Amino acid sequence: MVVGALSYKKYRAHTESKIASNNCDTLEQRQTISLSLWLQPRQQRTYIAPHQKSGMDERLERALREKLRTIGREFERTRNAYSAGKNASATAALPTDAEGRAKLVCRRHAEKRAVKLDEANRPACFDPEHTDCVGCVEDIQNGRIETWE
Repeated sequence: MVVGALSYKKYRAHTESKIASNNCDTLEQRQTISLSLWLQPRQQRTYIAPHQKSGMDERLERALREKLRTIGREFERTRNAYSAGKNASATAALPTDAEGRAKLVCRRHAEKRAVKLDEANRPACFDPEHTDCVGCVEDIQNGRIETWE
């Protein structure tokens, strides 16, 4: 008789050792321990032969690798499209004058200005060493720059 992963002999020896370690004197105590050991869940082990294992692992690895590459490519395309759309919408939402200049409120000088933006969405008056100018460019990219009509 096989009990889970243990043979009956091993199960019986295990039960006897448990009964002895708990100092069980009565038959009822022995039966209780025996029953509790019998009802404990047993581990089920699946044996995979070596010749089956390598082929399955290679196929699974290849399938997972292909799927991950597909997901990675899709993610990259989505990220590029999102950033392109975000940059385009940030400058497209800015009000412009008749000459195509963006109508911004300059943080550095606290005045209304109509300025041309370069390809990096920086105003012509941009100074990379001034914190107000850097903040202005960040606000333009995030679409929260103060404008005027």
